[in-house]
Amino acid sequence: MSIFSRAAHFAVITFFTVAAVGGIPVGTASGAMFYPTPTETKRLPVLQTLATMPVGAGALDDDSDIAPVVVPAIQTPKASLSALVDAYSGNEAGDGELNCLANAVYFESKGEPLAGQLAVAKVIMNRSTSGRFASTICGVVKQPSQFSFVRGGGFPVVRSNTLWRKAVGVAQVAMKGLFASPAPDALYFHARRVSPNWGKRQVAAVGNHLFYR
Repeated sequence: MSIFSRAAHFAVITFFTVAAVGGIPVGTASGAMFYPTPTETKRLPVLQTLATMPVGAGALDDDSDIAPVVVPAIQTPKASLSALVDAYSGNEAGDGELNCLANAVYFESKGEPLAGQLAVAKVIMNRSTSGRFASTICGVVKQPSQFSFVRGGGFPVVRSNTLWRKAVGVAQVAMKGLFASPAPDALYFHARRVSPNWGKRQVAAVGNHLFYR
């Protein structure tokens, strides 16, 4: 074999050897000798691995072993009933449903704890949607023989005072559904000092009132 033949043979062997180890970049068709940079040498095996390795068999994109990031929930403290009543208390209640409910809360339970006042307000609201009473809050409050403070379909005049402002606040909290009533499904209530013998199911006792369904 001549020197030229041996050189050509050596060049062919070198070409295929370099190509086998990734020395010639993908897409090179000229067959020219090429020595990749260190970055290209590292990148080509990774690209070949990503192209040939099956997902689920230890592939690089299989993140099954990576623990998920858990973001802790932000706990927002609930406002107390007292804070809500203070936020919505006021002197004016208009002349609509809010006024009727505030009057009922005031005259029926102004001396009760706030939870008891809210329970009274909820009774009136429950009646207005029960189908057994009037369909509005004012209709329930002014229904004959239900609330003794109602006279001739009207309410006594209330001078602005702390208890009235709180009654307005309780009425607003109840109507907006901002705080759960301790007697959520009650339709009736009476003072502990009386025994009407209703034969109804008692559902709660708050302050000086007993609540029934």
